[in-house]
Amino acid sequence: MRFILHIRRLGSILAGLIIPAMIFQTTAFAETRLFVPDFKIGTGFDAQLLISNSTDRDATVDIWAFLNKGKLLGQAQLRMPAHAIESLTVGEVFGPQPDEASGWLAAVSTSDGIQMSYNLLGQSAEPRDPESWPKRELALDIPQAGEYAVRVINTSSVASNVTVRHKDATGRFLKLQELPIGPFQQLELPRETLRDAVHIDLLADSDVLAAVAETNVKRSRLENVVDEGTLSLVIDGNAPIGAYQVLVRFDPTAIQFSPDDILGGSADGFTSKPLAINIDNISGELRIASFQLGSKPQGSVDVAHIRLRSIQPSKSGFGLKIEEVADLQGHSALNSITSVRLVRLN
Repeated sequence: MRFILHIRRLGSILAGLIIPAMIFQTTAFAETRLFVPDFKIGTGFDAQLLISNSTDRDATVDIWAFLNKGKLLGQAQLRMPAHAIESLTVGEVFGPQPDEASGWLAAVSTSDGIQMSYNLLGQSAEPRDPESWPKRELALDIPQAGEYAVRVINTSSVASNVTVRHKDATGRFLKLQELPIGPFQQLELPRETLRDAVHIDLLADSDVLAAVAETNVKRSRLENVVDEGTLSLVIDGNAPIGAYQVLVRFDPTAIQFSPDDILGGSADGFTSKPLAINIDNISGELRIASFQLGSKPQGSVDVAHIRLRSIQPSKSGFGLKIEEVADLQGHSALNSITSVRLVRLN
């Protein structure tokens, strides 16, 4: 991961408005604009980004992250070699947050070959596609089960007004809301304010994003943890490993993980943080996946390191399952694997 601009830390919103205004409003030449409209950070939450450059040329990606009140969390520029793939989390780039906060981010590049997906760590195990090109008019369907809120993001450096039109299942008009939203702010519409609405239409003075987000996400219990050392995830086999996906089952009443606990291994090609990390501290499942090109790790391959964080003493062990292993050509190599194991490093 190569950052060539310094990271702008939390600071005055006025100081942070100058460059974002240039990025989001005046860079008509930008070929790619990708947005994560809603994420949480702190107390076990984070957002993991998987960014790829599919072109034959090097590219740069500017990443801007804002907290819900429009405060600039940070800005960084990522240099992407041709055909490169980078995995990073918001916490890694801008630093861990002591308190839980929600926010949104934008990835902007002058290259048209930049692609991105993201995972909401601590919230969902499913990878998601980013939003692109905010609009002044949007339509959303409101789930009728569960606890949900609508979050509206102003991607402009000027304040805006948002008109929300509520409609029932037949499209019949129910009521109208007029809401102000400040520069780069994230506005939340709780489910109770939507009441009988099944659909809503949004009309804004400037470009906005909107997302339906689950609000009853259970917090990961990462307080009062004890560092129990680090384990090495080792895959033993008879052929070079190009990619893997492993499921680790654990006792969630005794151990909890955060994205910072999962690191790269020591084997050639796998020293970087794994490209995909899905943590479910409720069910007790940790899924790790990654791939590499250019190296030929073989034998006992140390693919990842896992830091243990114990909540309470337990005699429970770990369950390990290799879900997939591929060779350097991308073909399944499960038949060549003899074992997967966790080895204590310290």
